[in-house]
Amino acid sequence: MIISKLYITFVKILIYYFVMRKYLTSIIICLFVCSCDRENGLPEMEETYSFVKIEYYADDDCIEFPSFDIPTITYFNGTDVEQTFPFDQWTVYYTESSHFVTDDWDSFFLEGIKGIALSVPVNIDEYNNIYLGNKKWEYSLNVQTRKPEHSFSTDVNIPPKTVAIIECRLFLKQYKTSYKLFLKENQTKKEKIIEGIWTGTYLDHPQIDIQYYDL
Repeated sequence: MIISKLYITFVKILIYYFVMRKYLTSIIICLFVCSCDRENGLPEMEETYSFVKIEYYADDDCIEFPSFDIPTITYFNGTDVEQTFPFDQWTVYYTESSHFVTDDWDSFFLEGIKGIALSVPVNIDEYNNIYLGNKKWEYSLNVQTRKPEHSFSTDVNIPPKTVAIIECRLFLKQYKTSYKLFLKENQTKKEKIIEGIWTGTYLDHPQIDIQYYDL
């Protein structure tokens, strides 16, 4: 009888030992993992950002007027009546552009900001007042180009039995401004400001020269 009681007590001690050993081991592992996370400074969640606003600032030398020639066009009128041809060849060779540059290259890849559409200056007056267009340009480190939304043409009148040779030079407006992009980190609500330079080009006007020759 005494031996049975001793045996039962011994078994209970063994069971208690293994249970407590497993429990203590689990606690030690958890404490070790938490300690490593604190020491390594691992973030609890990935940082994401929201757009707040963008501001542009113009200097006195913020506008330039580059130009280039487009290929010559020749129209023939071999009839006995005057003919009119629409001339809009500059739309073939001209594109608008937008380019953001900053030393903070990581800002182009921030979660929540990458690829967002922004408004950019479409006009800067003589007093350096800036007027923004629609949100159609991405916040990207690449130079972006696109065809203008609005095109225009001019009519060329050619007398009978005449050939017209049209030369055209396109004058552009190139804007260069500094900018500040204001962001908000969604978890901490802290403000982040990205500073850089934006450049963009638009068509200012075409200069057309027409020479007529008899057929």
